[in-house]
Amino acid sequence: MSTQVQFNWSKLKAELNKITYIERLKTEVQRFGQELRKFDINAHLSPQAKQRLKAVEAKYQEVTKSLGKTQRQLDREMARVLRNFKVQRELAEKGLAFVKTTALEQRQKLEVVGAKLKDRMFQTKSATPVVKVKGKAKTVSKKAPTKKKTTRTSSN
Repeated sequence: MSTQVQFNWSKLKAELNKITYIERLKTEVQRFGQELRKFDINAHLSPQAKQRLKAVEAKYQEVTKSLGKTQRQLDREMARVLRNFKVQRELAEKGLAFVKTTALEQRQKLEVVGAKLKDRMFQTKSATPVVKVKGKAKTVSKKAPTKKKTTRTSSN
C-alpha cells in the first residue's frame, strides 16, 4: 500500500494570494505612515487656524504640567498616609498584644482563685472546731451548764 498525498492546488493558491495580499497591505501601511510623517499641517492651515492650533498646544502643555504637579502631590500625600497607617497599625498591634497577654494573665489568676474557692466550698467540715494554742491543736467541747444549788433555811 502506498499512500499518496494529493494537493488541493486551488486552496494552496488561495493561501499564497492571502500571504501576498498581507505583504502588500503591510507595504501600503508603511508608505502611508511615511507620508503622514512628512505632512506639515502648518503649511495647509490658515493664519487663524495656526493661532488656534498654537493656543490649543499651549493649553495642552499647561494641562499636562498641572496634571503632573497634581500627580506628584497625590503621590506624596498617599505615601504620607501609608506611613501613618503603618505606624498606627503597629501601635494597634502592640496594644492588642498587650491586652491579649493581660487578659490571659487575668484568666489564669481567676482560674486559680476559682479552684481555691471550689476546694473551700467542697471541703468536709469537722465535727468539733479546732483551736490552736501555742502551736498545739486542742479540741474544745461545750459543757452543759451547771445548776446552782440552793439551800433552804428554816425559819421558826
